[in-house]
Amino acid sequence: MLGNEALPYLEKQLITHDWSKIRNKIEMRYLCGLVSLMNDIDENICRKTVNTIFSKGCAIEAKQCLLSLSAFSLDDYYSSTIQGINLYISKDLNQPNKIQDKLEKWIEIIPKKDIEGIDRVYVIPYHENYTYSGTYMPTLSYIRLIWSTPTSKWNFVFYWLELFLIEHTFYHEIGHHACNHSFGQNDEDEKEADAYARPFIVANHKILNLFIKALKLLGIKKRKKYENVNG
Repeated sequence: MLGNEALPYLEKQLITHDWSKIRNKIEMRYLCGLVSLMNDIDENICRKTVNTIFSKGCAIEAKQCLLSLSAFSLDDYYSSTIQGINLYISKDLNQPNKIQDKLEKWIEIIPKKDIEGIDRVYVIPYHENYTYSGTYMPTLSYIRLIWSTPTSKWNFVFYWLELFLIEHTFYHEIGHHACNHSFGQNDEDEKEADAYARPFIVANHKILNLFIKALKLLGIKKRKKYENVNG
């Protein structure tokens, strides 16, 4: 079956199953895979089916995946590919080509084995309601990256600092994928993702690294404030 002909079959499989408990990773992949396929065929029918699943009861980890999948619309993004990863840049962002150039540069130094299996990266604009700078969604294996650059490029320090934080977040979220982290946020996973990001940041910012080392020698502790949600 192809296209719209498959929709009744997909809908039946999804709404007749009990999703109030997720018993294993295979079941989660099955759910997300079917919903993703349905969304590719018809976004409106997909949202209707997802709402039916919610009304019957849905495990919290499954609900997170389904909300993300059903909210996605290709019409809202510029799409391209970087090293086999699907890249979707929100049309609400300015200069999407420059954003893609930055991501291509950052991802060049990452070992291919670490990005293998990442399906897509969403780049979306900052919103005041967001409490995170990036997220990684296990099972679906995608990254959501908040892109918030200062309004004026003439303020070089703040512009550079904002890009630096975005870059760190990007490596941090890839770290969640490379370290095979699952649902739920915990301190150990966050520390491991930070540790993963560190050598890439150092490689791209050697002068900054020397400056930080100099501060440490002077007895000044580096303060770090980082907020992130691991899906």
